[in-house]
Amino acid sequence: MIDAYAGEGYLLTVSLEAEGAPRVLVCIKSEAEDADVIKAALNGEILAKRLENEGSSSDASALVDEAQSEATLSLDAFLSAVDDAGWSRDVVRGAWNMIQV
Repeated sequence: MIDAYAGEGYLLTVSLEAEGAPRVLVCIKSEAEDADVIKAALNGEILAKRLENEGSSSDASALVDEAQSEATLSLDAFLSAVDDAGWSRDVVRGAWNMIQV
């Protein structure tokens, strides 16, 4: 699964907990740009929704690939919607490099 994110500024991992829904952990690489962080959060949300809908018994690798493709295809439209809403795309950097979805 790690190979799928070789060219990205982030990495997603899935935690299949015994209780509750699977969780997606988004790890931001140190060289990530602002657009990478936005795409990472979008990809994490898409993957979390797919896991919720299809369950943890599904092929996690296929779900990761599908979610990454969907995030890549929808990124431009998502960024346009962010711009249209007047939101900033500047990511505040701090002592974090992970987002849990």
